[in-house]
Amino acid sequence: MTGTDRPLRVMIVEDEGVISLSLKEILEAWGYGVCSIASSAEDAVGIAEKEAPDLVLMDVKIRGKQDGIETARIMRERFGTPSIFMSGYMDEGIIGEMQKAKPAGIVSKPVDFDELQEIMEKFHREIK
Repeated sequence: MTGTDRPLRVMIVEDEGVISLSLKEILEAWGYGVCSIASSAEDAVGIAEKEAPDLVLMDVKIRGKQDGIETARIMRERFGTPSIFMSGYMDEGIIGEMQKAKPAGIVSKPVDFDELQEIMEKFHREIK
């Protein structure tokens, strides 16, 4: 997926503009490349097809016909793109649905940035 010569390319799918821009700044400060930001399910799939991100940071509750879980499934099936889910809803049902989509990780919102960084570093090591 990614070689050691370039940073991990991440797509952010988040419909709250302030949150997506904060995530972008943090990811870039950590050395990751943010290739795009999408705010809806349809935009995310279309952008992923063109941009081919290495990883998607996916909010579970997004605008569009599908939620973030279904959008992540579509992106994994069509493009082989893995996702890290972010959600403010962490009951057993939603966690089970997220796990069925085989994410690279799950982070609760508000985002614990130490936890997110640990998940991303682990993912990056595994794909090298």
